Amino acid sequence: MILETKNLTYSYQDGDRKRVILDDVNVSFEPGRFYTITGESGSGKTTFLSLIGALDQPEKGAILFKGKDIALDYEDYLKNGVGFVFQSYNLINYMTAFENVRIALDIANKKRKDEEIYGILKIVGIDKEKADRLVSKLSGGEMQRVAIARAIAKNPPILLADEPTGNLDEENSSFITGIFATLAHKFNMCVIMVTHNPAIAKSSDISYKVYMYDKKLIKDETH
Repeated sequence: MILETKNLTYSYQDGDRKRVILDDVNVSFEPGRFYTITGESGSGKTTFLSLIGALDQPEKGAILFKGKDIALDYEDYLKNGVGFVFQSYNLINYMTAFENVRIALDIANKKRKDEEIYGILKIVGIDKEKADRLVSKLSGGEMQRVAIARAIAKNPPILLADEPTGNLDEENSSFITGIFATLAHKFNMCVIMVTHNPAIAKSSDISYKVYMYDKKLIKDETH
């Protein structure tokens, strides 16, 4: 087990009303598995991803990374524990694919040789010719592959992805999903992806659903 939540609760104040998004969530994740999280719009799946990614803090409960509460050192967890992939690629358009990965490593104070960076891009289907292009000259599917390469370049044990195929066609969505499965099964990452796509959820190892009525994550037994 690499990641675990204990009685995780999150709510916010809406005027004079308290809105509970997640209530007493207990769930665990293992390395080498590809997980998906589904649920209705507004059910709290992106909130859950933000909490386990230390982008937001819970009202109550704890998030354990390798048995240690991430609240003890958020900075270390963000630097060494997790990588992020979002629906919007968040790339620097005036840089090449290679440069986008390298600058992310620089920010994380991680060092890799040039050939290692090209190798990471190759894993996600970006050859050297495309790696040396401005990302603004790449297709949407290619830009998302660069975003994945940037997220995994620092070799995080956990990869979090929030609707990464939302802007892509079916072919590119399938390719990206295959990359996530490979990262889990071949590179032993714990990959956790939020998706609205039931076909993607079925292709994952384990799928959880956030139910609005009880604000919990429940394993999808129809998976």
